[in-house]
Amino acid sequence: MVGISPIVEEFLFRGVIQQSLVQRLGLIRGVSLVALLWTLLRPAPIAGFSRFLAAALASFMLGWLLGIVRIATGSILGPILLASGWAAVGLAALTLEGRADWPGLNVPGT
Repeated sequence: MVGISPIVEEFLFRGVIQQSLVQRLGLIRGVSLVALLWTLLRPAPIAGFSRFLAAALASFMLGWLLGIVRIATGSILGPILLASGWAAVGLAALTLEGRADWPGLNVPGT
């Protein structure tokens, strides 16, 4: 989740698909389309429509940020490290649930 997945996803989405779409559609439309595709292929298993929508929006914004980092650095290493860091925070929140409360991450109702 923290190691292989970000490498494979970022190589595919930012290294192959985004590079091609940005050349054809331009920067904003290419990055936005890849972020939307990335969000749709990574469903958030969250109960409740409003929470699901918030998670989907956050996922889209992260996908867009990863795309911009790819453009700014000219390499997929930046998005890989950023995605790995984000996955590590999520993994830590799940692992520490009940032992360390992080409002907004692993505390129900926040």
